[in-house]
Amino acid sequence: MSPPSKSGKFQSFLKFSWREEFYKAKKCNLNIIEWIFEADEWEKNLISTAEGIDEIKKSIHDTGIEINSLCADYFMDLPLLRVGKNEVSNMVVKEYSIYFMRCK
Repeated sequence: MSPPSKSGKFQSFLKFSWREEFYKAKKCNLNIIEWIFEADEWEKNLISTAEGIDEIKKSIHDTGIEINSLCADYFMDLPLLRVGKNEVSNMVVKEYSIYFMRCK
């Protein structure tokens, strides 16, 4: 619903306008949106904290728009098959599994 980011990515996490996506989806009579999780500033993504999850839940409650999928663009930037074991252990892989659980 939003135009591509200034970086040219077709889809990216909208750090500053994510709430607007819920209202745009509602206006377009959509029921769901997909959440994006990227490597770039991953720790700023709302699914990284309990407080962020609460903000997302509030937007879901206010608009009726649900999130039914989490897109792991993180692994497009840092693919598991192309990095060494040390790099994998430094990645957020362990935490990422927690994010899946938070998507309920």
